[in-house]
Amino acid sequence: MSFELAGYFGVMKTLELISREYWWPQPWKFVKEYSKTCDVCACFKMGHHRPFGLLQPCPHRPWASLSIEFIPDLPLIGGNDLILIFVDQFTKLAQFAPCSKAILGEDLVDIFLKHVIRLHGLPDDISFDQGPQFISHLWK
Repeated sequence: MSFELAGYFGVMKTLELISREYWWPQPWKFVKEYSKTCDVCACFKMGHHRPFGLLQPCPHRPWASLSIEFIPDLPLIGGNDLILIFVDQFTKLAQFAPCSKAILGEDLVDIFLKHVIRLHGLPDDISFDQGPQFISHLWK
């Protein structure tokens, strides 16, 4: 089309250039879809989001920083209906431990000792959700 030779100036300007020589029903739909696939628009389009946050420092060694997550509501197998996941933030390696929803803070510490500390040592920091298992005095 001839508007490609004139450069691309946005949806409204392109629609105005097209309407000088061409007409079809609802040309704005075509122009709007075209602008979504336009490489020039993708490069120069301003974002309408909040500024990105600062980058966080990367852990300096494996198992120095880890996160703990639960996968709940699993079928009951051997008295376990939950999987506890320990994820190393450096290597993204994960350790999985089966447990039940009735897990207490003391039980969680035992699992942590068995699956993480015994194999990898004590981490520098741990991130987890605010579940009641993590509020016990043993985690402090």
